[in-house]
Amino acid sequence: MNGEVNRLLLLSQKAILPLSYIVPRKSYRDFHVDLFPETAWDEPALTADQWLAHENQTVRKQSLNPATRQKRTYKPSPFQTADKGVPFVSDELQHHDGEHCQGHSGIEVTQAQAVETNVKDTSQAIASGVGGAVVGSSEQRDAATVKEFSSSSESPVKELKATSQSTILQTDQISNSEKPRKAPAWTGVRLSKFKNLQGNTMHRSEHIENIRGVDHTVGGESGGFSANKERVAVALAGPGGIIGVYELSSRGRLPDTGIPVIENGSCVTDLAWDPYDNRRLAVACDDAKIRIWIIPEQGLVETTTETSSCLKGHTEKIYLIRWHPVAADILSSASYDMTIRIWNIADQQVKFTLCGHTDQVFSLAWSLDGKYCATLCKDQRLRVYNPRSQPEPINEGSGPGGRGGHISWVLDGWYLFVSGFSKTSERQISLYSVEDLASPVASIGLDVSPSILVPYYDEDSATVFLTGKGDTTVFAFEVTAESPYLYQLASYHASNPHQGLAFLPKPVCDVMTTEFARALRLTQTTIEPVSFTVPRTKMQYFQDDLFPDTRVWWESLFTAEQWLNRAAPRQHRRLSLKPAAAQALSEIPKPTAPRKPKYDSGRELEEKTEEQKKEELIQAMNSKLQFQDGALPQDDCQGAESDEWSD
Repeated sequence: MNGEVNRLLLLSQKAILPLSYIVPRKSYRDFHVDLFPETAWDEPALTADQWLAHENQTVRKQSLNPATRQKRTYKPSPFQTADKGVPFVSDELQHHDGEHCQGHSGIEVTQAQAVETNVKDTSQAIASGVGGAVVGSSEQRDAATVKEFSSSSESPVKELKATSQSTILQTDQISNSEKPRKAPAWTGVRLSKFKNLQGNTMHRSEHIENIRGVDHTVGGESGGFSANKERVAVALAGPGGIIGVYELSSRGRLPDTGIPVIENGSCVTDLAWDPYDNRRLAVACDDAKIRIWIIPEQGLVETTTETSSCLKGHTEKIYLIRWHPVAADILSSASYDMTIRIWNIADQQVKFTLCGHTDQVFSLAWSLDGKYCATLCKDQRLRVYNPRSQPEPINEGSGPGGRGGHISWVLDGWYLFVSGFSKTSERQISLYSVEDLASPVASIGLDVSPSILVPYYDEDSATVFLTGKGDTTVFAFEVTAESPYLYQLASYHASNPHQGLAFLPKPVCDVMTTEFARALRLTQTTIEPVSFTVPRTKMQYFQDDLFPDTRVWWESLFTAEQWLNRAAPRQHRRLSLKPAAAQALSEIPKPTAPRKPKYDSGRELEEKTEEQKKEELIQAMNSKLQFQDGALPQDDCQGAESDEWSD
């Protein structure tokens, strides 16, 4: 799809260099039939016995068009079962019969049941020969989106940590010969639909202005700023942990005084809106408490100090909080007491306490299916937990430097995107495979700055946006499952520094202007919406290649009790972003009349006679001079009499 018509391998003195031959075209969105005729398939036409028996057969030809190419079947991944695509070691078998951290609960099974069940699941999965998430070499070169890489919605985290009292079959016991091999990296020129994305600050009429006293002491991992599609919350400077709540429907200049606020009674360390309730706000404070606030439907009308509930359990200052991505009323928090607690807001109780950290927890992120959570710690370690199975990490590896960082799940839960600092204090980003956290598969250094890069992942476009407190630049990278994994896109540059960036749900985007992401940018005194668009020519059509059906993550799949009791997995429904009256770009009928070639090299030139050449030369001169056979303009003019010349 990128116009590559041939590829050679050049053997030099010390290396083998790939050479790619690419035919330049204006657009590579459509398959160019004139460049790629049907080619011989890489399967033999005859067996040895058939050829010896004097049979004749030609090798079958195959189209190179990715849309019509025949798909192959590959061996399933050894980390998935054949039918459900989940890890071999089930959650129920991951019970820890030894000492538990405070507040953790599990399910007891015998050792014999664990070994027998896992051996049976393993043999069935390997013998099935279907499913999996392996992509062949030919498919990898033609992959246009990240979704072609993964055929399962489940996370592929391996349960690596063996418990002390039970014997569990480990996925690492599968031989390396049975593990899928990735195709060789493609080294040609890669074209991205989002390479030239544009970030534009929207009109001033969309801004909220005259915000006074923004708190700059909130940790860089939080920014003291959170938003949903209806309102925003901003931590303000002053005693008592003040938070301003502003309605997005009431844009314009705020009054100088008399604005109602929320008073927490203690300094704010982090805040986050409930993704399933636009009125509920969770606030973490340095007094080791989490306060839950319910905002009136019409917004704050007076200063309030009465909380809906208050969660107590941590022994030291809370560093960050995160809502669960699929279950309502489930909240997680990380504290300086080096534990992570998972709360049920409904009964205000701690359900699980995760241990294993030896220092401050910098970042916490839930997988998209809500089954696993990953942490980044100051001890330069990455850890992956299955909270409902055991309090200790099931997998861990080395992370970036100990100055701070952020972690996020990408590519349907197959990779972890980590931002942090190198040993030379350079800000860098890394990509880790959840199957092996020993070292990153890709790492890029950006610049030298003290602020921590906070990532936001747009799963529909596989784009990661990054910025930090006090920055004026928003970096963008496209993440893929192929080497080199991280592709830098165009950056957005603002005119003044910002405190933080908060992205809004997908339905707020104006898709008919190719806006695929929208964020709210908090500056010293304003909140400005920023629109990220992709330049296109046919703007009158819905660009369906940019806007696949989006996952409705703002609707919960489980109640707290259902998730805690291990309800059967569910999937978010998908929402089409196409307006009802719009026509999709892919539905436009293509012109049927063939374009006349500029020059046909296969047609033999005819010899012309001298008379034909002379006639063509005269016609060319006439067309140049615009010669007319009729009377000239001066012929119609009345001439002077001969006697008039004597005067």
